[in-house]
Amino acid sequence: EILCEMKQQDDYHRDVVHDLVKILMLRLLRINEEGIAESPMETISSPQIQPALSYIHENFSHEIRADELAKQCGLSEPHFRRVFREHVDMTPIDYLNFVRIREACKMMNQSGCPMDIVAAECGFSSVSTFTRNFKKFLNITPYQWKLQTEKHSSRLRDYSIILLKDWGKK
Repeated sequence: EILCEMKQQDDYHRDVVHDLVKILMLRLLRINEEGIAESPMETISSPQIQPALSYIHENFSHEIRADELAKQCGLSEPHFRRVFREHVDMTPIDYLNFVRIREACKMMNQSGCPMDIVAAECGFSSVSTFTRNFKKFLNITPYQWKLQTEKHSSRLRDYSIILLKDWGKK
């Protein structure tokens, strides 16, 4: 399909090829799960935002604002947001919430804690905020995840892969 798109060069062929390459990479990574970094932070190679990424991973359970992250990097908040988005392909707060959701999934897999405890331990102010963010990233509720973890765990892995912004671009 990729080769056909490149030969035909129909309208939007580059976009189609880009998406097909992503699908191919996702399927290959599913086959070889060892190729997936435990933390998407390990795949982001921008020294400018590395302090913010480290701060997020160490303090995800606390309230974190974008201006705090910008200070960690020695950048103004608008510039930090722009640089962060360029390298991670999401806002700093969305990335923070993704890290929280990933940690919540681990916690739900390892314990039988109620959702309000999981939400609080992972830095969410309420169960409804936790559920809304969980659904945003994984397109299912935390309760559905907990009931059928094996069935849904690939969704988290696939979302982690999407954070690898540099592959297939340009």
